Amino acid sequence: MKRFMQFSIGVLCLSIAGLIGFDVGHDVAWAGYVDHSTSGIIAFNEVAALDENGRMWNVSATGWVDAGTYPLPVPVEQIKFIHYTRIITTSNVAWSYYDGQWHNIGAWPDSPVPTAPSTLGGVKSKYK
Repeated sequence: MKRFMQFSIGVLCLSIAGLIGFDVGHDVAWAGYVDHSTSGIIAFNEVAALDENGRMWNVSATGWVDAGTYPLPVPVEQIKFIHYTRIITTSNVAWSYYDGQWHNIGAWPDSPVPTAPSTLGGVKSKYK
């Protein structure tokens, strides 16, 4: 009888925890994406922020430090994520800065590939 009562109390505790939103062993990953329409910040990483005017701001112990204009390969409106010398655009294209210039790394491997619609007749004539 005692074991049944302990089991019942355990099930009750788990049910209550589930009702109030506790997740056991559940972690959420957050990225540094900022909604461009609600703030002047385009992208942010742990030590710097890029504003809508293309200026980089570094975080210091005393506050924000203006690091000047940052040379970008795309307009600031197209930047989704930025991390030091890496950029991901809103179209999921990666850029990397090395050897003094930006290099297009290409689309994210799992991103959708844009295609043009084709008809059966078009395919037949192309491979005839």
